[in-house]
Amino acid sequence: MNDNENTPTVPAWIVIGSAGCGPCIATVRALDARGVVYVKHDVDELTDEQASAARAAVPAGDRVELPVVITPERTWTGFRPDYIDSFTVPKEGR
Repeated sequence: MNDNENTPTVPAWIVIGSAGCGPCIATVRALDARGVVYVKHDVDELTDEQASAARAAVPAGDRVELPVVITPERTWTGFRPDYIDSFTVPKEGR
């Protein structure tokens, strides 16, 4: 038995969005299609401290828009299938 089989998968990706946000929905669908483990937070439910931390994570010069996607490799805003594709492999390719 593999020791990792009983270890829960810890999400390395964070998606901050809102329920009616089209780019947020597209991002979550793309992540789901690739089997990415992530945690999703509603921007309206963030504390002031969490919202400030999310804004601070966005690279300088980038517009802050939804969703904000934070990964170990990169942070971006908006629906960016090019970024998602560069860090993932679709489920059928695994």
